[in-house]
Amino acid sequence: MEILIVDDDESLLRSLKRAVRLLGHSVRAAPSGQEACAQAAERCPDLAMVDLIMPGIDGIETIARLHRLCPSCRFVILTGTPQEAAGRTLVEVRQKPIGLADLRELLGASHADRPAAGGDDVVPPSP
Repeated sequence: MEILIVDDDESLLRSLKRAVRLLGHSVRAAPSGQEACAQAAERCPDLAMVDLIMPGIDGIETIARLHRLCPSCRFVILTGTPQEAAGRTLVEVRQKPIGLADLRELLGASHADRPAAGGDDVVPPSP
């Protein structure tokens, strides 16, 4: 599965990329909604995991633009503040930090994998 991660937090992008690769998926990362749209215009992901609160275009607008480019893409909002997404979207919302077990379930991974170094929480909370 091709995964696109969109978040303005560079350390979170690195952690999530590492975890998604560990689970056996192809992954690309974008630090902004604009960059995510540019990447999707070149090749649509199967799943986009998008932060809700980002500078420039926010996660809701990023998802709307990505959906126009890639209508078959599945979207998940990852946010430290899930209450901010309440009532604003119909896509799935997951709270950060997301553990490896939750990420595995989200990605539908069916094979066994090694545990992440440092414990189950592979994605740090947003500051």
